[in-house]
Amino acid sequence: MTDEQKKKVLEMRKRGHTTAQIAAVVEAPTNTVKTYCYRHKSETDKPTAPDQKPGHCKNCGSVIVQMPKRKTKQFCCVRCREIWWNKNRKRHGTNLRAAQCAYCGGEFEKFERSPQRFCSHSCYINDRFGEVKSSGIKQRAVSK
Repeated sequence: MTDEQKKKVLEMRKRGHTTAQIAAVVEAPTNTVKTYCYRHKSETDKPTAPDQKPGHCKNCGSVIVQMPKRKTKQFCCVRCREIWWNKNRKRHGTNLRAAQCAYCGGEFEKFERSPQRFCSHSCYINDRFGEVKSSGIKQRAVSK
């Protein structure tokens, strides 16, 4: 690509155009544009979502220190990531459905394609090994 084409790619990418749109305008193969954008990520970063400031956590809004030559972080910690995904679950196509626990018969929610059969870990343990003592630790007979 020529220098003019490269400048045009950077400008259009910053404005949020797709690689196919850019390739049509610049008259270059789509894969060439994709490769150029991939190699110049810091210069061609797409604009962030309107609710997120660049360099801030999507959930709590705290400042995130980005490491050079690494994938840009969207969350400050694992907890924020889990909270955000749980709040935005329906927006991202992960459907929940009601299910019945195989041990206690109680209702719980599980992901649509999940093989989950129990409402909690304690129900799983009780079903597999029998009733567990209240302390949560099984007593074993000690042989002398």
